[in-house]
Amino acid sequence: MEINLSAMLLNPRYPERFKEQYLNYLVWLKEQGVVFTLGSDGHGSYQLNPQRAAAWLNSFGFQEDDFWYPGKD
Repeated sequence: MEINLSAMLLNPRYPERFKEQYLNYLVWLKEQGVVFTLGSDGHGSYQLNPQRAAAWLNSFGFQEDDFWYPGKD
C-alpha cells in the first residue's frame, strides 16, 4: 500500500488529529501483514519533508522492514 506523504502526512490542510488517526489505521494494516511503499503526490504543491514524515512513521513504530522499494528482495 502506498503511504502518500504529501497528500496525507505532510498536507498542511489536515489537522494533527487526522494525521494521527491515519497513522493508527496504517498501524492496523501493518498488523494485518500489509507492506508499504512511499509516494509524494508529485502533482501537488506541498513541500516534501522526509525528515518530518520519518519522525511521524517512526513514532508509530514503523521500521525499514515495513516498506518495499525497488531492488529490495
